[in-house]
Amino acid sequence: MAARNWWVGLAAAVALAVSIPVFAEEADDEDVAGEDSSAAADAVFEFLVAEVAAQRGDVEGALSIFHRLARELHDPQIARRAVETAFRARAFGPALESATLLLELDPESSLAREIMAALLANATSVSQSAGVAPVQANLAGGDVVIVATSTNRPTVSIVAQPKTIKRPQDLVGKTVAVEGGRGGMDEFLFVNALERWGIDPKSITFLAIAGSHSRILAVAGGNIDVTIIAPPFTFEAEQLHLTTMADLTTSSEPFPQSGLVVRKEYLRSNRDTVKRMLMAYVEAIHVLKADAEKSVAIMKKYMRITDDVIAKRSYDYYAKVFSQPPLTEGKGISVVLKFLATQPGFANAKNARPEEFLDNSLLLELQREGYFARFK
Repeated sequence: MAARNWWVGLAAAVALAVSIPVFAEEADDEDVAGEDSSAAADAVFEFLVAEVAAQRGDVEGALSIFHRLARELHDPQIARRAVETAFRARAFGPALESATLLLELDPESSLAREIMAALLANATSVSQSAGVAPVQANLAGGDVVIVATSTNRPTVSIVAQPKTIKRPQDLVGKTVAVEGGRGGMDEFLFVNALERWGIDPKSITFLAIAGSHSRILAVAGGNIDVTIIAPPFTFEAEQLHLTTMADLTTSSEPFPQSGLVVRKEYLRSNRDTVKRMLMAYVEAIHVLKADAEKSVAIMKKYMRITDDVIAKRSYDYYAKVFSQPPLTEGKGISVVLKFLATQPGFANAKNARPEEFLDNSLLLELQREGYFARFK
């Protein structure tokens, strides 16, 4: 009883400290109250883990937990905490994703729309982002457009525990670990693969686990059957003797994995500046593809890769999938719209047109001027 009261007290303290509601409310039945308190303890513990992760600089891990808790508890206050965490880290893409989750959980909330508007109004004029966030932002009334996409394929693979998974049909009844929880892009890409294999997604259990390294260790230890990851972790998985079931870069279906996003108003007023920025972006992609030594050194530094073999294999992987010129494929935006149409708060994605979210005009202008020819 004392332990239960301590956790409920902690839940109340955390709720007051970070302005989130207490996770468990009072119940007349003592047994029900005990169950609620236990659930509250778990939720508060995970919330505190996310807070500690954020303080230590693991923003990705913190946001993954916040997003999952917000969805499981249907709590917009936790989503707002995710927005604040991403803001502090100056992470535009994750902040936009968190703000969109807030809008998803409370579509009628004026506060949710004000936060989204404030995020867009105060965001940097140009940002590197996955294609999902800017599409979400525009569907929510934002003012951003994709002007370049460096990778037009999903740079992830599905890896499995070989003791339990020999072929795709063995996935039935198994558990898959994904980043970001239910409704995230990992789940969407995995479900697409299941559909190609003729497997009912309802026969699979999805579990959110933050961090690629944590997920491959869970699969290697037999605690999870399968996960979806990107290099360099794909190659770490091979070293752990896990089975690669599918490399989604080989899919015929495009996907805007990463690119440049610009505020529409800024593009209208500063086309020459954006054009020169795109020239530098194209040159950077050329260096990546043409100068392996320099690129591997940069990847080792910023991706924190210590294994030379994995670093070289990661370079070979990304050098192959980077698009040159980095034109955005409309079919890839259609894939994103298809996904978002299944999510709460984005019914307008169903009738949206891909060209509303991309602008290839400056890249096509550079192409006509022969700019890309110098990099052949």
